[in-house]
Amino acid sequence: MKIYKIILYICIILLLFIIIPFISCWNDKDICLDSGLCKKGMKVNTENGCIIINEKNCINNNGTWNKDKNECQFK
Repeated sequence: MKIYKIILYICIILLLFIIIPFISCWNDKDICLDSGLCKKGMKVNTENGCIIINEKNCINNNGTWNKDKNECQFK
């Protein structure tokens, strides 16, 4: 019986490591996608999955990068 509890705890822990990255992206405010302006470093859930806003990801997701403000303008 103890072995089943150990296996259950291991499965729960592994499941949390799989689920937490998705939850962390969903918990971040996706308001920047509504307004179109996203600051550098924000985690945003896009059509291509969860991304962290930076110049490369901005351009790859059809945005325009503003180097002065370090933000991405999505259309």
